[in-house]
Amino acid sequence: MADVEVLVVGGGASGGYAVGGGGGAGAIAYDAAYAVVVAEYAVVVGAGGIAEDTGQGHAGGASSFDTSLSAAGGGGGGSYYGTASGADGGCGGGGAGYTAGIHGHGSPGYDGGTPSWGAGGGGGMGGVGEDGGNADAGGDGGVGVEYAQFASVAGSPAGWFAGGGGGARDGSDSDGGAGGGGRGSHNGSGNAVGGTANTGGGGGGTRSGGTVSGAGGSGIVIVRYADDAIEATGGDVTSTGGYTYHTFTTDGTFEVTGTEEPVDARVSQGAVEVVMTDDANPARVTQVVSETFQTRTNTALRASQLVAELLCRTVIESRATQVLGELLDVGLRPVRVSQIVVELLGKSSIYCGEPSLSPAALCGKLDVLAWLEWTVPMKES
Repeated sequence: MADVEVLVVGGGASGGYAVGGGGGAGAIAYDAAYAVVVAEYAVVVGAGGIAEDTGQGHAGGASSFDTSLSAAGGGGGGSYYGTASGADGGCGGGGAGYTAGIHGHGSPGYDGGTPSWGAGGGGGMGGVGEDGGNADAGGDGGVGVEYAQFASVAGSPAGWFAGGGGGARDGSDSDGGAGGGGRGSHNGSGNAVGGTANTGGGGGGTRSGGTVSGAGGSGIVIVRYADDAIEATGGDVTSTGGYTYHTFTTDGTFEVTGTEEPVDARVSQGAVEVVMTDDANPARVTQVVSETFQTRTNTALRASQLVAELLCRTVIESRATQVLGELLDVGLRPVRVSQIVVELLGKSSIYCGEPSLSPAALCGKLDVLAWLEWTVPMKES
């Protein structure tokens, strides 16, 4: 079993037509330590709501990872010629201008903006959509949320997701919220701007006939983990800054094919078993420890070197103390290290000028006991 970091963003909704409200952003579900085992995990990426040229904007689709982590799509923006109110969703749509419509409600995200002469902006995951103004402006879309650790693979701007779309009005365009929200249009400016793909941003509302609202931005699912923590496939796989990323922009499968066992378990089950056999030799120990680590890191190689040194060289107290400290630094529990080193001392041809002694005899020697009692507490603290 191992933990991975998972970000799930639902699809953003489209804005409304004719003084239309901004589309609400898709919701976000995030887990910093999602436990995985060797298995397949279904990934669903929600589509953005399609652009609208007659009425209320369309909802975005839900995204999910496995069966327990899901994010709803956003709610569509209201329309002067259709349903005036913004729709409910992961984030609520803005109400249409020049109407008595109301804003859509967001859950778990924020509500859309309330209309006046100008339409309300769509809600974002980081803030409510701005209310429509009485002047020549619609409300801006609500701000999204920043996840800086994913900036290298997605977001608009990088690392930002789930911003609401801007509402429409007569005199000037309205801005979409950071996180992929699309701009709302004004009279004569043409079509509204869609939410940015793979951010879950809401689309902008459109002002007048002959134009269309902005479509919602599609969702995304990203899985991140430390390099070599697990072996897995699925999505667009990249590696940077010591982390591996699996980025899903369409439905797919995240498959874990191998996970790391704890370091102490791997060494104790490999090295200790080998050194307790009568035919133990440095080459065999190095091979088994490397295999049981099941990793390509320098840690595994260093541990196998240390074990081999203990087997093939004369063991003296100062060297044993150094090796014990290094093994503890690798991550072994102190009790396991003590067992390993005592076993290795028993296999050494010479111990402090005496012929090889059994592990039981070594455990009774005062200098060995003193060395273990001194070193272990120092490394534990």
